[in-house]
Amino acid sequence: NKLIRDSTILTNTYCEFLVITKRDFQYISENFDSKRAQTIKFITDFIPDLESIGTYEQMDRIIHTLQERTFERGSLITTEGEYGNQFFILCEGSCEIIKNVKIDETSTGKDSLSILKKMVRVGHTHADQISICKLQKGVYLGEEVLYSKSHCYNFSIRVDSATAKVFAISRDNFTIRYPPTTQWEVQKLFQVKRDKYITLLKDRI
Repeated sequence: NKLIRDSTILTNTYCEFLVITKRDFQYISENFDSKRAQTIKFITDFIPDLESIGTYEQMDRIIHTLQERTFERGSLITTEGEYGNQFFILCEGSCEIIKNVKIDETSTGKDSLSILKKMVRVGHTHADQISICKLQKGVYLGEEVLYSKSHCYNFSIRVDSATAKVFAISRDNFTIRYPPTTQWEVQKLFQVKRDKYITLLKDRI
């Protein structure tokens, strides 16, 4: 059905316009709204305390902090020891978490495991890598850069599915735009996860 316009627009200067048909506009609008709804469901499922955000504009500010990125099998999302200014949330696919260790068979095997630095075990000294565990949807990756003075990644995260999709969030965006309760809960989750990784790493050395 053809609709009659209720106004006339006159230009005062030379203008160029991008013309979008009604059908195309509806398609873009429907797909945008659908993706936005999926994104909101994901972040409210996996980022603590976002349910309290009450307005469209506030939620949009959170959504705009998310950078969607896709990695192929074997790619490194984070590399141990490298400086980082963003962390990630795994949306699709799976990854493994890897720690570089220093194996020294001349040690007693009683060296402390202080904050995930050099791991030592008993023989001749050589470097090795240990796969600690698999990571699935909703897990945070590399959030240690939020809390360490060096802002370096403690682990390498490698994609072991065909592809993996993540949301990247910069450190500045997280500290400025996210509610304080969210920041506090994410830090608590990180501390629990860090202790778990130390225990798993002990078991594999």
